[in-house]
Amino acid sequence: MKKLIFPIFAIIALAFLTSSCDDSKSYAELLADENYVVNDFLVRHHVVNYVPSDSVFISRRDIAEKMYEESGLTAADEAAYEQAIVEIMASLEKDPSKDAPYYRIDDDSNVYMQVISVGTDEKPKKNDRVYFRFTRYNLFYYVVGADNTLIGSGNADSMNSQSTFFLFENTSVSESTQYGTGIQRPLYFLGYNSKVNIVIKSQAGPETDMSYVVPYLYTITYYKSMI
Repeated sequence: MKKLIFPIFAIIALAFLTSSCDDSKSYAELLADENYVVNDFLVRHHVVNYVPSDSVFISRRDIAEKMYEESGLTAADEAAYEQAIVEIMASLEKDPSKDAPYYRIDDDSNVYMQVISVGTDEKPKKNDRVYFRFTRYNLFYYVVGADNTLIGSGNADSMNSQSTFFLFENTSVSESTQYGTGIQRPLYFLGYNSKVNIVIKSQAGPETDMSYVVPYLYTITYYKSMI
């Protein structure tokens, strides 16, 4: 797949925008910078500005399975099938024109969700402890279609790192508020073991992101128990 990599002048422009922590800028200017970089990311993807009425989202895995079926290939066993699906999903990640859409899932346009896999039918209830593993990327540095491994942070890639958790729909405890409200939004629609990409603007993020007005792209998997 052809990678969608910014022209060099676009990267320079984004570097300029990272001055969002510059104290000389007004809050309105910082918000404008944030909106610019979020919009620049989203315009490179298919965006749906509403939640489906039946709450059935198109996922990356759905698309991969359909592509595999249409290919006419037949896997020797379940392991081979899963490997084929993983490879197709990896190619979709690098080609937003064919990938699953980003859905706007809040009224304030602060959270956009792309479903990678829908998980189980079981959803958390209020105050349930939800464990999650994540990688997050500062959108001022993220390049669509490129290898962004070095700029991501989180605990998704190391089982030696303890999984984090929040109490679902409970914002009165620090275990939940320290991560912001945005990361809980997908679980209003999806169940445990779901995996998503989420664009979260600063107003729905942790306090530090709100202070510096920095938007992040998260890749998150949600679990019912610690993993």
